[in-house]
Amino acid sequence: MIKKLIKVPAARTLASVGDSSYVVLSDGTVARRLKAVVVNDHPYYNMKIDGVLRRISGRRLIEAAKLAA
Repeated sequence: MIKKLIKVPAARTLASVGDSSYVVLSDGTVARRLKAVVVNDHPYYNMKIDGVLRRISGRRLIEAAKLAA
């Protein structure tokens, strides 16, 4: 499902935007925190990749991030 992550420079969270789930990052972009969906006691994240909504496990995201580093 996730074949290759694009490596980008790390960005820090500078500030939260009000009481929303949006944050301002150190590179000037705005991001939204993902909320986990728990299915059978396992956390998953719904992400739109290549125009298709996919459910990806948190473990798989962490493994893909380690491979990209």
